[in-house]
Amino acid sequence: MKGIKPGLGLGSSAATASATALALSRLFNIDLSVEDMVLLASKGEIASAGTSHLDNVSAALLGGFTITCFDSNGNVKVFNIPPPSDLRVVIAIPHVDIRPMKTSYARNVIPKHVELSKLILNTSRIAGIIIGILKGDSDLLSSFICDEIVEPARSKIYTYYPYIRSALNKLGVKGVMICGAGPSIAAIPPKSMNIDNIIETIKSEFRSLGLNTDVYVAKPANGCKVIS
Repeated sequence: MKGIKPGLGLGSSAATASATALALSRLFNIDLSVEDMVLLASKGEIASAGTSHLDNVSAALLGGFTITCFDSNGNVKVFNIPPPSDLRVVIAIPHVDIRPMKTSYARNVIPKHVELSKLILNTSRIAGIIIGILKGDSDLLSSFICDEIVEPARSKIYTYYPYIRSALNKLGVKGVMICGAGPSIAAIPPKSMNIDNIIETIKSEFRSLGLNTDVYVAKPANGCKVIS
C-alpha cells in the first residue's frame, strides 16, 4: 500500500514507478540491479510527471537517504545511506488548489543560469548535509538545509512558504524546505525540541494566512518491499 496522496510534492509518482519496477523484476524473475530498476522507474516518472526523476525513484525504491549520480563513463550509480536514528520530519500539507501539470510548471520556474557563488554555496551545503547523515547527526544535517537556487524561485509559486519558514526559524527550526514541486513543506526540528510546539506554530501561521493545513510527523522508511 503506497499511502501517499498524489500532487503534494511527496513522491507519490516515484513510489508507484519504483514499486512497479520492483514488482516486474520479481514477477518475471529477471533480477534487475538497483541501477536498472531506478532507470526503469524513471521512465514511469516521465509518463506521470513529464520528466525523469532518478533521485525521487531511488529514494522511493531503497528508503533512507540515497545519492544518485553518473560516473565519468555516464553510468548511473545509486548509493543508499542509513538515516540518523533520531531523525524526525514534520510535514505540512496546506489545503490549496493543485495546479495542473504542477511538477512541470515548478521545474520551469527554476533559473536556467545561476551565479557561480550560489552554486558553490549550494554544493558546499550538500556536502554538509551528507556529513550530517554519515555522522548520524540530524541537527548537523538540518543546519545545512538552505537552498539559494531552486527554493527562491519556487517561493514565488507558494507565497505562504517564506512566512512559514520565518516562523519556524524564529522558533529555532533551521532545516525548512519545500517538498519537491510543492505545495507541502517539510522541517527537520532539533532533536531536543518539543514537536507539539512546532506543529502548533505551523498551524497558527497558516491560519494567520487564511489557510488550513494537515501536519504529520514522519520518519524515514525502508523503501519498496514485496509483501506477498
